[in-house]
Order: sequence, then structure tokens, then C-alpha cells
Amino acid sequence: MKGRKQAWLCVMALSLLSAPAVADAASAKINIKIDGQAQTYDTAPYMNNDRTLVPLRGIFEKLGAEVFWQEETSTVYAVKGDLNIVLPIGSKQARVNGQTVQLDQPAEVTKGRTMVPIRFVSETLGADVQWEQRSNSVIITSGAKQLPQGGQALHLPLSYEFVLDPTLASDSSSLTLLTQIGEGLTRLDRTGAAAPGVAKSWSVSPDGKTYRFYLRDNAKWSDGTAVTAQDFAFGWQRGQNPELQGAYAFLLDGVNVQAVDSQTLDVTLAKPEPSLLEQLTLPIFFPQKRQFVESKGEAYGTDVKQTLSNGPFTVTAWAHEQYALLEKNAAYWDQGQVRLQKVNYYIGTADLAARFRQGKLDRIPLSAADYAANAQSPQLSRVSNLVTSYLQFNTEDAVLGNAKIRQALGYGLDAEALIDALGARGRYEPATGMVPSGIINGSGGTYRTDSGDLLQRQVRLAQAKTLLAAGLKELGLSKLPSVKLLIDDGDFARKTGAALQAEWRQQLGIDVQAEYVSFGQRLQRSGSGDYQLLFGSWGADYNDPDNFLDMFLSDGLYNDANYVSSAFDAALHKALQESDRAKRMAAYRQAESIMLADLPVAPLFFTFQGYLTRPEVKNWQAVPGMAVNYDLKLTYLEGK
Repeated sequence: MKGRKQAWLCVMALSLLSAPAVADAASAKINIKIDGQAQTYDTAPYMNNDRTLVPLRGIFEKLGAEVFWQEETSTVYAVKGDLNIVLPIGSKQARVNGQTVQLDQPAEVTKGRTMVPIRFVSETLGADVQWEQRSNSVIITSGAKQLPQGGQALHLPLSYEFVLDPTLASDSSSLTLLTQIGEGLTRLDRTGAAAPGVAKSWSVSPDGKTYRFYLRDNAKWSDGTAVTAQDFAFGWQRGQNPELQGAYAFLLDGVNVQAVDSQTLDVTLAKPEPSLLEQLTLPIFFPQKRQFVESKGEAYGTDVKQTLSNGPFTVTAWAHEQYALLEKNAAYWDQGQVRLQKVNYYIGTADLAARFRQGKLDRIPLSAADYAANAQSPQLSRVSNLVTSYLQFNTEDAVLGNAKIRQALGYGLDAEALIDALGARGRYEPATGMVPSGIINGSGGTYRTDSGDLLQRQVRLAQAKTLLAAGLKELGLSKLPSVKLLIDDGDFARKTGAALQAEWRQQLGIDVQAEYVSFGQRLQRSGSGDYQLLFGSWGADYNDPDNFLDMFLSDGLYNDANYVSSAFDAALHKALQESDRAKRMAAYRQAESIMLADLPVAPLFFTFQGYLTRPEVKNWQAVPGMAVNYDLKLTYLEGK
């Protein structure tokens, strides 16, 4: 009897996993235990076509996998470490790490829950599955079989949903992903300078207005077709289309592009643009294949099948606002240099620090509180945001039109004390000019290091009261009239406003009112001149000093300070006309020095973003401060 009972239990286990079940087992309630713990689900396991189906999400998550649902294609994506699973509802085929797996029963949706055959759990997540007759239970034991490891699978957070249309992309998430799946004529090297991308070489005319690019003959799209000069011409011309209103279309102003032949591209500029080669790394300058784009219409760049890649990776899974998977692009011309096989993106994920500690994420940005908590961590690093926070003066204001008053307010602040008051030590540094740390000089170094400290804050802080008195005397005033600071609303902004008010009170003995408004209102009022003094920030669109100086040209589009200086204009125009990089940087320094002497804007802080990175991540290439945060082409994992 004992032998017959054991044989019967074995048959029952097999029946639940793959063979016809006996009638009483099929009709009874089926229970599930995982690692000895009874599980409860809102949709209970059941039999269908003699197979036991169980709720996928509940079991997968209990076994350490993360599950994402894409409603548009009725597809489930699951991730655990180096393991990726793609499961279309109603299909007998799934994809596990790129390999096709046959299911003996298609996955189906019941009461809003994805149900899968129990065998699929054991075969994909390495669990052992047994049948316990006395409790009518499926017994699942995790870790019975080792899952794939060392597969070069990176796990990263992404702040928000993205779009993969190079013309329309404007946010950091979209631009960063496009940089991984696409490639322009150039790429940025580790110093931030332009290096060959799809273009293997180029020539530039003596006046800096005409470029000829020679494309690689082995540059391919992910569909195997050649990337051509015509693709670049179409992509740029599409970017210039005013009906599309691309946020970065302004970079194409005054640019004429022509395909000479399939591998030669001519670019003519209305005026010299010394940082053009670096700008070409932005997605607005990427190639776009006309036939593909036009066939997709408004859906272009909105899903996996609506996207075409020519870069190191291609997007293969996309559960909108939840998860995306990039995989190595076998058609990429330089794919031999790409070591990562997969990049898993978790969109809008909270509790980043906790997930990092659990090993679920390989690199995370840090909030202010998390930065302070990890200040001594060997995994902490920081990258310049290429952002300068500043006070801007309306030079047409009756009081702030006086340069000495502006200098008193701009220099009458202890920047170190402000940083401490804001709890931003390590994330903010006192500004030493308008152009922030991290802006390159085009010769392997940085502009700020070469140009030095143009503000001399401590020296000028001691002069602030004298400057205030001199300015009031020039205006015929005995005391400073009411001055109002326009600043964004929000907790940190209000903390910043209060800290500025306290500093002016302490250093100059004056009271400045603060007016908190929405970000949109502040921009609108700044543009219309409806302010006296404001607190704002400016971030780089591309890595060149020009990005922080040209807005103060007398006819500058963003010259909301209404600053007019023929000396500044002449110095900056000289820089923009100069092809020699060293001479150009010297001209930028002259322009910046003139502006800071007049002080239509008083730089306060340079900002940095802190990160925690797992030690297994090697060769990480950050792109300082740009909307594109990093380039994963040469990144790899070691020892994971």
C-alpha cells in the first residue's frame, strides 16, 4: 500500500503540471503555498483543459520578480535580475531572455488577472513545484534552480514616461533614451568633446560656416538598412517644420542641410557655430528614415513597433509609464564595443534608495535627504548639472537700474551660509561666474577652471555696504525703497527666499519682500519685464560657455534683464566668430568679465546631482548637466 500511495501522489503532481487531472482535484479549491506560506489571491487558481492556471503577478512578485502589463498589446513583462520574460496573452509562446518558450496552455485573463499554467512558473523562475494532496495545494519552493547570472543586464530608474521621436523629444527621459538607441553624426567622448559617430570624418571651411560630413558605409538601422545622408537631411528638415513645434528646433535655425550622395552630407550655417559638433550629439540632429516615419504617422516613436534605432541599443519592450527594456543592437556599426546586453528601465519608481539597497537598481539619483545620509558612502558620486542659480535684476527699474545697488544686493550675501541654511552642502557650490563647473573648453579641460573665480565673493561681500551707500547717494536716496523678490512657489523655493531675506537683513540691514508665484507665472512676468528682482536658474542645452552668455546680448531672445552693453556684445560676437578654441575661450572670459562687472545677473550657486552607483558598474559615462544624462555605449558590469 505504501508504494502504491507514493506512486499515486507522483501521478497527481504530474497531472496538475502537465497531464489530465482527476475529477475531484479539478473540482476542489486549489490552494497555493510559497516557501511554506499560504497565499491568498483575489482570483483563485483553477483548472482549464486539464492544466492548473495560477495568478501570475502574485506568484511572480512573491518569488522576487517584478511584473508589468502593457494593455495596448495585452502583454506581460516580468524581470528578475538578469532574467526577462515576455508573455503575450492568448499565445502558447513566451520569450525568456530572448529565447522562445512553449506553453502547454496559453496565458489568459480572468477577472482582470493574468493566469498562467503552473509549469511556466517552475520553468522560468527556477522554482520547484509539487502537489500536496491532503491540503489540495500546489507547493512552490523558490530557488530550486539557479537563474541566469552575469548576463550584462543593467537596472536603472527613469523619472517619467518618454517619447522616442527625435523631433519632439524635450524632456530628460526622452532625450536620454534616444541617446542610447540613436546616434548622430558625432558622439561625446569622456571629456565632453565631439568624437566621430555616424560620420567617420568631416571638414570645415575657414569661415566656420560650411561643414562636409563623410558617413560610415557600415552604419545601419536596426532593420538592417543603411543609414544615409538623406536620412539626416530628412530628420533635420523635419525638425525645422514649425507645425511640429519641437522644443529643440531653435538649434536648427539658420542651418541648411543637403545630401550630396548617400554618404556625404553638406551643412551650411548662417553664422559660425563653434559648438556645432557637440550640439550634433543631441537627438534633434539624429537621422530619421523618411519611409519609416511617414508610414507610422502620429504613432512614430510611441511604441516598440513604431521606433527604429541606429545606435548601440534598441527598445524591445515598453509597458507605458511602468517599464522599458533596451537590448543590444546587433546592427549597430560599432556593436563590438557594446558590452551591455540589456538595460531595464523602471519608470516613475519610488523608494529608489531602498531599491538600491535591495540590489534592484544599479545607479540612482539622490534626493537632498538621501545625499546627506550617504555623504560618506564610497558609492557616492556627483555630476555637475551645468546649472547656475542666480539673482536677475530688471535694469529698467528705477532703483535696480543703478549698478552699485545691483552689486550691493548681488554681493551682499554669504553664499556658504546660504548653502548651509538650505541644507544643500555637496549639492550646491558658491558660483564663481555665470558659466558653471563642467562646461568644457574644447581642449580636454573645463572653461571654469581656466577662467577662474571672477566673482571673488568674500572680498566683495566686505564691500557690499559701501556699494549700497554709494548707489543710494547716486540716486539721491537716504534709504533703499521697497524691493520685491519674485521667486517660484514650493517648499524649497520658500526656504530659499527666507534664507536670502535673512542674509540681506544680516549683511546689509535691509528688508526685501518675497513674492511666490508658479513657475509659469514667473517666466511670464520675467519675459514681460513685470518684476524688480528674481531668483532663477539656467541649465545648459549644449556644453559651451555661449549657452550661458548669449542670452544677455542686447538683442538676446532671453535677455529679460534688459541688459544693454556694446562692449559685452562685441566681446561675445568675437568669441562666436573665432575658430581657434583657445582664443574663443579667452573671448568668452572677456565677455563674462564685462557682464559681471555690470551685474545684470548675480550668480549664486552651481548645482550638482548626487548618485549612488553599485561597484559592479564599470565605465559609466556621465554627460554633465545636459538633458541627456549619460551614454551607455561603453558601460559594462563586472563581478555581478
